[in-house]
Amino acid sequence: MPYFFMEPKPPAKLNEPKQWKAISHPLRLQILSLLATQNLTNEELATAMGVASGKLYFHTKKLLDAGLIELAEVRQKGPRQEKVYRRTFEDFRIEMVEDGSAPPLAHFIRNALNNYESKWAEEKDFAQYGFHLIYYHTPEREKEFYDRLTQLMNDFRETAIPDGQNDEATGGRLISLAALMHTN
Repeated sequence: MPYFFMEPKPPAKLNEPKQWKAISHPLRLQILSLLATQNLTNEELATAMGVASGKLYFHTKKLLDAGLIELAEVRQKGPRQEKVYRRTFEDFRIEMVEDGSAPPLAHFIRNALNNYESKWAEEKDFAQYGFHLIYYHTPEREKEFYDRLTQLMNDFRETAIPDGQNDEATGGRLISLAALMHTN
């Protein structure tokens, strides 16, 4: 079977309020998570999430309008057509906007903690690493740290086992990495 190398997409820069609003709902974050590894229809998303498909139309529309998902294809299923969606990015970075307003990060923190707690409760082989550092630094050192952290996260993404290539032979595990940096 031929293997096609795809150049990784750069992180999406979420800097518009409509994008922040689109990812501020747990169902939409779950949709984005499911679309990270495969293209799915609204019905397939609903089945995977255990919710009614009618409930997801509003949420997929919000993600479409924000440009975070797109139509991958339309396929015929009996007398009707099914829309297949895909994510438009591999990962994302939230950036401040020109007017200095900030995204609703509280939701991301809550969601990350909820995911962490559920994994902790579900899996006995769950490895976790937590870091919380607070130090004074100059703006130049802050930028250097940001640049190095960005490079490390890009390396993390670029060296990942490609979708469809992970099996028992690779020993690959799904790893989640989140970073939040702020000044006081």
